[in-house]
Amino acid sequence: MRVGISASGSRRRYGGTAMAVLLLSGCANGAMSSAPPTVNAQGLRPAEAGEPVGSGSGCPAEINRIVDTEAPATAETILALDFSGSFLSNDAARERIRSQARALVEQSVERGQALRILSFTKTASGANTIVACPSLTAKYNNAAARSRKIENLKRKATAAVDVAVESAITVRMTQKHGRGTSIVGGFLAIAESASQVRPGTPRDAVMFSDGQGMDEDAAIDLSGFRTVSLYGVGANAGLSMDTPTAVAAAARWVHWLTGHGAKSPNASTQAMF
Repeated sequence: MRVGISASGSRRRYGGTAMAVLLLSGCANGAMSSAPPTVNAQGLRPAEAGEPVGSGSGCPAEINRIVDTEAPATAETILALDFSGSFLSNDAARERIRSQARALVEQSVERGQALRILSFTKTASGANTIVACPSLTAKYNNAAARSRKIENLKRKATAAVDVAVESAITVRMTQKHGRGTSIVGGFLAIAESASQVRPGTPRDAVMFSDGQGMDEDAAIDLSGFRTVSLYGVGANAGLSMDTPTAVAAAARWVHWLTGHGAKSPNASTQAMF
């Protein structure tokens, strides 16, 4: 079994300060050149975009009509999707991203959770909220109708979110991809995303990415999340990484997540579902 990894880097500017960026694994033979970066509160600005991560694009109207907005969400999941060129450069890779999002929507409906899906690219300021649903709890009038209403919401919510993710990918494909990926920026966007649930409600952070990014500095605190997970390490649409190397990369991301406050950190070469 072999999985993919990108092999490109870039130089970026924040304000007027240039910051050299290094690939976490940029050797020609696919070996990792360094561990994930240590964040030291310098370099990256808070995640921001035309629509700030905190405000979001909202929940599709067809979902809002059939959810119970009065029932408190049992938890919230924030999913960050890697929209770098190396992770969505072919049809199979784009379908992989969409299938993961669809499965997470179904799970969120089954559990009556809130869900935010955002994308990130090569800059900390490039994060965008695709969908932000404060409730995916099915509305029903009596217990006998509950199962049917949940299945109906799963179908409609999955379809609506899939359209939103596909549209976001289509827009991204019309843009210049550039080189490099800011995974650190993706985790920063997760950390800075506004909560959609009541205080004390668990929040889970999930990223779907090949784990191949640039060496960056930023102040990131992931301690507020119940769990923090990174899936798909090494699995991109381009060059391949052998499984032992991908597993080692995942282990280094677990170490990085632990160092930034993540509870129950997880990094895997597998997909979420």
